[in-house]
Amino acid sequence: MKMYRYKAISLKGKTIKGTHNAMGKTEVIKSLRNKGYFILECKLSYLSSLRRVFHKKGHRQIAIFCRQLYEILKSGIDLNKGLDILSNQKFSNDINISINDVKNDIKKGKTLSEGLAKFPNVFPEFMISMIKIGEQSGNLEKVLFNLYKYYMNEHSTSSKIKSLMIYPAIVLATTLCITIFIITKIMPNILDNITTNNIPITKEIRRIIAIRKFILSKWSIVFAIILITLLILLKFKVRKNKKFNDIRFRLPIIKKFYKELFQIRFIKNLSMLISSGVPIITALRIIERDLKISFYKEKITNLIVEIREGADFSTSLEKTNLFNDFFISMTMVGEETGSMERMLDNAAEIYEENMKEAIRKLSTYIEPITMIFLAGIITIVIINFVFPILDIMNSVEITI
Repeated sequence: MKMYRYKAISLKGKTIKGTHNAMGKTEVIKSLRNKGYFILECKLSYLSSLRRVFHKKGHRQIAIFCRQLYEILKSGIDLNKGLDILSNQKFSNDINISINDVKNDIKKGKTLSEGLAKFPNVFPEFMISMIKIGEQSGNLEKVLFNLYKYYMNEHSTSSKIKSLMIYPAIVLATTLCITIFIITKIMPNILDNITTNNIPITKEIRRIIAIRKFILSKWSIVFAIILITLLILLKFKVRKNKKFNDIRFRLPIIKKFYKELFQIRFIKNLSMLISSGVPIITALRIIERDLKISFYKEKITNLIVEIREGADFSTSLEKTNLFNDFFISMTMVGEETGSMERMLDNAAEIYEENMKEAIRKLSTYIEPITMIFLAGIITIVIINFVFPILDIMNSVEITI
């Protein structure tokens, strides 16, 4: 869903300006013409483009949507009426707009999954695939409840990971503010005293003066704007470029963490699909389509090829080198006993416990690492700003 700015003339000849959310420019023009407007100008909003750089699907919002729709259908209310009820709930703007559009599609005879598929930037592909399976099997209520649990767990995990970064971010921001305060507010008094006493200005003092002048000048604002712009462009580049996305899954320090996160999602997704009666190859294809990381996407593609050629699921898994011996052994037992669904559920619970333990350990490392980084910044400030002034104060008697 994108935001477009338009300029139009009504049937009464009045010029109208505004914004309209739609999937494309053609949809905006068609919608406004149906209202009797003659379009003069229609273009994509800059704020909408900027928002899409940072936009991520909100797992909590998706979970609540699934839970509320599950409760509505369980109570016997039909889907059309249920979406009417949901359209009055407080979801994100994108979800609210999509619900109104899906309502119209269902009135035209389309299914819920077909309506949701028009909004790939709002609803995850895995969710749409699961809803389609639920519609075909007649288990839509069960699928919606499973999706609610799945996305709520996803939200919980991502929230814990984000919370780990809050402490170092606050410490870094505070340190930066204090450093700027020292340079701009405290240093001037000392520098004025040095100038008043006709003390020779050394190279180090000149550097301090130059830094202070830069911070107080307009160029510092220009530099900050350029830096922020570059970071935004870099973020956009990273999200679009597959090679950049794969880097975090190859770094020695964090690749294990991301690998375990992928394993949990893979196991839970596969368990949900198999419990819904989906064949193993079809389930793997759905998981493959939902993957955004080419490193794992390629592995799953190879896994599908191996199984299609007649190999066992457990044997094919072993060749991917994505899972440990424990999980491969569980899938082997599941194949032999015909209890794959139960084995996958057990494996998912064990992996989730391991992830919680990994997050707990990571949180214990964050504080000392942050303190070491902070100590480094303070050392740099002392060496470059404090020591030069102390040297002058020791060589010449100054009254501050």
